[in-house]
Amino acid sequence: MVWHVGDCVIRALANSTGCSWLDAFDFLTSRARRDFSVPNDGTDLRKWLTESGAVWVPCSAQSGKKRLTVLQFAEAHPTGRFILSIAHHECAVVDGVVLDAWNPGAKTVYGYYQMENFTLNV
Repeated sequence: MVWHVGDCVIRALANSTGCSWLDAFDFLTSRARRDFSVPNDGTDLRKWLTESGAVWVPCSAQSGKKRLTVLQFAEAHPTGRFILSIAHHECAVVDGVVLDAWNPGAKTVYGYYQMENFTLNV
């Protein structure tokens, strides 16, 4: 069963790695139990993904320039697997395609994870 509500981190991880929703859930909740946290805690999520091989890339605001939107990011990255952090949400982009339960295309990207070297060890 997939909830489609409050499970954006799980969906983004599953979509970006090609694993099942349950495998992504097990990965995140095992670390949440270990660290007494929750999967949607951005600080711990960053720790869990990077300790498993993902690379975090912040998208800092630059004077006179707007940050990329999810759609612009997808167009600029026609290959690769990514989890994007946007306001109160995460989504996946795989080979230039936005994968989510809704269309976050106009939302601003605050940072992203490069998932190519990520290993899902549950």
